[in-house]
Amino acid sequence: MDTTLFLAQFWGWLLVIVGTTILFLKKRDKDDFLNAATGKSFALLAGYLTLIIGLPTVILHNVWTADWYVLITIFGWLSLLKGVVLLGSPGMAQKFVPVYKNNAWLLNGVCIVYIALGVCLLTASM
Repeated sequence: MDTTLFLAQFWGWLLVIVGTTILFLKKRDKDDFLNAATGKSFALLAGYLTLIIGLPTVILHNVWTADWYVLITIFGWLSLLKGVVLLGSPGMAQKFVPVYKNNAWLLNGVCIVYIALGVCLLTASM
């Protein structure tokens, strides 16, 4: 399997699964999820995980073309950047949590965008 197709399916399924899971959580569970996200331990763990996901993507697929392939590269770089920021400043994530807590529609909107992008990547990789 081509690296691009593998990464498209990886990112596509990741986005669909994460977006769907968070979108369909009950309000209490979403609040619990957001409360957990305020901890520095959570930010450090998220930083390492996004770094682990982003770095191989950037190494294996640093392709800047004018087609859908560039989406994979952008996801890789954004993930890598997010990982570095979270590891360098774990308290930064705490600033965004109240925005999502006070605007439930925003978290749902982000989840819908994740799902849509994931479906686009899965469709393109088939």
